[in-house]
Amino acid sequence: MRQAHTIVFSALMALATPSLAVAQNANAHPVIGDKAPRELLNRDLAALPMKQQQAWIHGAVTQAVTVLSGTAPEMSACIAEWYFGAGTGKETLVAGVRRYPDLPTGAMVWAVAQRACPPI
Repeated sequence: MRQAHTIVFSALMALATPSLAVAQNANAHPVIGDKAPRELLNRDLAALPMKQQQAWIHGAVTQAVTVLSGTAPEMSACIAEWYFGAGTGKETLVAGVRRYPDLPTGAMVWAVAQRACPPI
């Protein structure tokens, strides 16, 4: 009896495996697909609605500020003020997405942030 359950379970898992792969692809973003963040180009980001572009940029800046807070707290604070405070970070980065379509978005965010807040 136990062997029959194992055989039935194995057969069901074999049948279900292709549908699991389809279900995972169904979770892919409709515009950028399954691209890893480091592979995302500005042209990919520009194809998204503005709110999604802003959310992606917001996340990249937050990550940079967080990482820098341990090793370069002055630069971290400068970038936070430039983007989240009274600076021009939000407008500058959204414009950079359109100006440099072939650049990886993460690299563009980092380069523009460094220009606004050079390492101290």
